[in-house]
Amino acid sequence: MKKLNILAVLLTITLVMTVVGPTTAAALDDPDIRAEAAMLVDIRSGKVLYEKNSDKQFSPGGLARVMMLLLAVEAIEAGQAGLTDTVTVSQTFDQQLTGNAKTIGLRAGDTLILHDLLYAAYCAAADDACFVVAEYLAQSVDAFALQMTDRAAQLGCTGTHFLDPGGLLDGQGTTARDQFIILQKAVSHQLFLAIAGTLTYDMQQAETSAQKSLQNTYVPLDPDDRYYDIRNTAGQTNEPDEATSVVSYAPGSELSLVSVVLGAPPETSSEDELILRGYTETARLIEWGFDSYSWRTVLNAGETIATLNVALAQDAQQLDVVAAQGVRLLLPNDTSEQDVLRQITMYEQPEGGPYAPINRDDIFGEIIIIVDGQYMDTVQLVAGHTVRLDQQAYIKEQIEETLELTWVRLLLAGLALVLICYIVYIIRYMYRRHSRRKAAAQARRKRLEELGKVKIIKR
Repeated sequence: MKKLNILAVLLTITLVMTVVGPTTAAALDDPDIRAEAAMLVDIRSGKVLYEKNSDKQFSPGGLARVMMLLLAVEAIEAGQAGLTDTVTVSQTFDQQLTGNAKTIGLRAGDTLILHDLLYAAYCAAADDACFVVAEYLAQSVDAFALQMTDRAAQLGCTGTHFLDPGGLLDGQGTTARDQFIILQKAVSHQLFLAIAGTLTYDMQQAETSAQKSLQNTYVPLDPDDRYYDIRNTAGQTNEPDEATSVVSYAPGSELSLVSVVLGAPPETSSEDELILRGYTETARLIEWGFDSYSWRTVLNAGETIATLNVALAQDAQQLDVVAAQGVRLLLPNDTSEQDVLRQITMYEQPEGGPYAPINRDDIFGEIIIIVDGQYMDTVQLVAGHTVRLDQQAYIKEQIEETLELTWVRLLLAGLALVLICYIVYIIRYMYRRHSRRKAAAQARRKRLEELGKVKIIKR
């Protein structure tokens, strides 16, 4: 019986499909982010929703604290440090602190819990706490900064290098793309999110009962602040007082957005009010992302794509060819029916086929999803159910196919000729035998008759 040949392509059909969900909308507006560089990515799908000068170099400033906290979290999760470790401030921790460093007044000899230091370093943007953390985890600030740069490279960053954990020193660099990569990795850790998303924290020195209340300088977390954004659950700025560069994480029920805005200096309104555009542009970019994109099911798992007639089938004479899996895509809301295409390829079938038996999930082709001229996904087309073989029909077909073979016909003709010759030989043999017997009988009678005459004469 002939089998399905899946190596050759018989047919390619391009079909306009119906998009599940809203079909058309107003043309997707560019958010026109007023910053030198920006990037917006949905980290669930990895889809870049917006990009502007994403590889342009900038000084990271306080954004370096994201990598600082990431390294600390990874060290804790690896068992190299503990949240409850007691840390003593060294005599040399402040040697590289510059005049513009933001501090919480740490002094040599102070003892603190590492957990408290991380909140101070990240949430309160305390550079002295950053340096103490760096010395504790890597024995020196320089060694820790090198680890920060190396880790960034491991993550895939190509334009980032650090010189200190607070981003104070000149000569450091990063890009919007690299900041996305770093924050994406950071928010995958629950400990990072727990620290970065804390609005206030009471820090206590290990040797005293005195407490210091820390306020998160990332004001989009503060419901009482003008820049509060309920969708924004974690982030960092290069400088709290100016926020010219902002990275943020805004998870939603469908989209989880990482936003990066670099080079958005403050401006003064007509009422002489200072506007921190890093925050306002971040909020606009996040809002644009949530409003402009949504997930669509463009192919359902098990959806019937074609129906084929099956030869030698015992029960069902037809086979439904279905999609092996479904496809959901994050698409702009202005995607129309004409923008989403299905390119269907059915593999070559033998003449008169396909033939039973067919097993469920046997491969019969593939379907390619194309959106707005761009390839999105490929899904196999498989048998939707099992088709059993009709044994009687199969045997009949095998006999018919065998009899159609030339060499079989010649063989049968030869056998027929031999049979005929044999029959002729048998007939001739029987005839001769009969003739001999008849002649012998006649001869016997003749002899008997002659013997009878002799006896009469003797008498």
